[in-house]
Amino acid sequence: MRSWTGPWVMAVALTAACSGTDDKAPSTPLGTGHTGDTGPTALDDADGDGSTDDVDCDDDDATIRPGIEERCDGIDTDCDPATDDPVGVVGRSDGGNHATITEAVAASSDGGTLWICAGTYPESVTVDKSLDIVGIGAVTVDAGSAGPGFDLTGGSVSISDLRVINGSGSPNGPSPDNGGGINAYQATGPLTLTRVVVEDSLAELAGAVLLGDAGGTIVDCTFEGNVAGTHGGALFVTADATVSGTTFRNNTAAGYGGGVGLGESADVVISDSVLEANDATIGGGLFTFQRASVALAGTVVRDNTATNGGGGLYLWDADCTGGEVSENLAELQGGGVFVYEGGSLTDVRVTGNEATDGGGLWLEGTVTLSGVTIDANVGAASAGGAYLVDSDVTATDTVFDGNTATTRGGGLLLVDSSLVGGTISNNDAVDGGGVYISSAGDGSSSLRSVTISDNTAGTSGAGVYAATDWSLEEVDLSRNVSAERGGGLYSTFESTGSMTGGTVFGNAATERGGGLYPNGASSISVRDTVISFNIALRGAGIYIFDDSNVTLIDAVVESNGDASTLSGGGARVTSGTLSSNNTSWGEGPTDNIPDDVFVEVGQAGYIGYGAFETFTCDENGCTPPPR
Repeated sequence: MRSWTGPWVMAVALTAACSGTDDKAPSTPLGTGHTGDTGPTALDDADGDGSTDDVDCDDDDATIRPGIEERCDGIDTDCDPATDDPVGVVGRSDGGNHATITEAVAASSDGGTLWICAGTYPESVTVDKSLDIVGIGAVTVDAGSAGPGFDLTGGSVSISDLRVINGSGSPNGPSPDNGGGINAYQATGPLTLTRVVVEDSLAELAGAVLLGDAGGTIVDCTFEGNVAGTHGGALFVTADATVSGTTFRNNTAAGYGGGVGLGESADVVISDSVLEANDATIGGGLFTFQRASVALAGTVVRDNTATNGGGGLYLWDADCTGGEVSENLAELQGGGVFVYEGGSLTDVRVTGNEATDGGGLWLEGTVTLSGVTIDANVGAASAGGAYLVDSDVTATDTVFDGNTATTRGGGLLLVDSSLVGGTISNNDAVDGGGVYISSAGDGSSSLRSVTISDNTAGTSGAGVYAATDWSLEEVDLSRNVSAERGGGLYSTFESTGSMTGGTVFGNAATERGGGLYPNGASSISVRDTVISFNIALRGAGIYIFDDSNVTLIDAVVESNGDASTLSGGGARVTSGTLSSNNTSWGEGPTDNIPDDVFVEVGQAGYIGYGAFETFTCDENGCTPPPR
């Protein structure tokens, strides 16, 4: 038999002696797991859940390991990718699965999280605490018309990634029935909605969502097909809120605000959103009560309808900033925006809207317009761009362009109102292509520092048609064209008007009064104004008719008329009086063509006046007589 004592044994003994280990076990236990430079190492179980790190997909969380029950939380709890979150189950962050959201809310700790896994949940849920509620997969909460999808009576709540349908409102709120989809009126903390859809829900106030004084934030949501018996077809806000990336579509309010309603003094930002195809009696897209404000940066309000006023927006003594209001319809007034008892519009475009009166805007009270464009709107009866009633409007960097009215006021119609600033251009109507001035009684209207240019009229007053008392100060009337009379301004119905410090330049009328046409026993005073380069067949600069009166003081009437003008290059008096005081009628190259003044009655052989003559003409002649 061979002996195992020998050199090998001696070598082992020698090695042990030299190492000083005295045959002790290695410092790293041997195992079948990972190996490194020093040999195999044992597997870890850092979270102490009994599953080592080779099979535990999260060794830092003892609630995640192979063999554990899969819970609804969007996490692979059992470390098996083939096993999905359970369908129709609600999980809690403090542990446990539930068959209903209501059970999960009741069992949850305040401030916890609920995960709602895919499925349809036929319930109306009351949330009386602060919670984060997260949908995982396709989640639908079907309230079955038994109440709102969520009725919030506790603290801060966030809801994300789910759909609410068939809500019917809650008694918790300012009216008997509130917030068809989600009612947060009594919530003591803000509501946050993210990627939430609310459809086909109904309430007296706020068909989809009602936000109370705690306010809230709405991000990337959709509210569609909801109905309010009074206000806020989709959303009603009583305090402050922020909305972004959200669509309000096909919602209806029997009262105010087909898409959105804002309570008194509410301050709401709606950015990068769409309000479209909503319907209400007043404020088809959005309605505000007094002293509210809304910012619409990047938001489009389009294709909404109001059976009364404010197809796109209705602002009641409120302010609106930003956004585009387009293609809306009001069956009566203010197709784009109706401003009631004052307010302001800043950096808003109002385009392509329609109403019977005031296709773009209907303005009442003291109104400020800044950076506003009102274009391509239609007044089916009057006022394509804006209808002003008892209104004082200040317009800065504001343009009324390319609007149309079937009858009166293509750009604007003023009833006992004033406008300071703005440009009125390329508008069209039968009478008053740019502006039509009217009155509800014995009032008057005024324009100051306004440019009225390139407007057209099918009959009279391409620039301005005045049917009541009026005043123009520092107003530029230029290049307006009337198919018949009064290219620049037509004044009638015994109105009294004054024009100071402006220009009447390059206007045209096919028949009479290229620049000014006073008619119907009206009286006009013109001071420090230049009337030049206007053309018409008769009375290129001024045509005076029907016992009307014109007084010129320190004015200039020159270079009017052309080869087609038959008479009255500067002025033609058919019936009435013309008084000229220290007024230039041009001479030489600036003279009027074919004459300065033509008087029809009893003035055979009249040859007109030269420069700086002072005279009065009426049906009996001129004083002094012409030379």
